[in-house]
Amino acid sequence: RRDFLMVFTVIFNNMEYNGSTLEVQGTDRFDQTQREYAVIGGTGKFRFARGYAVVTTESLSGQNSVLKFNTTLS
Repeated sequence: RRDFLMVFTVIFNNMEYNGSTLEVQGTDRFDQTQREYAVIGGTGKFRFARGYAVVTTESLSGQNSVLKFNTTLS
């Protein structure tokens, strides 16, 4: 079984959230098509953000994958 620690910084560049970020991290279990990561913070409009992201693998080809993030903030 292969598990990875995934850490993402999502940087927004649209007008309303320009320059704001979200920090997301969690254990990625490649044998699962859907898993949950923690939202552990952010900057700008998302300062002190908390929540979770349900991540779904949309496609997987060799070392490349497309992930879909459905994020809920509290």
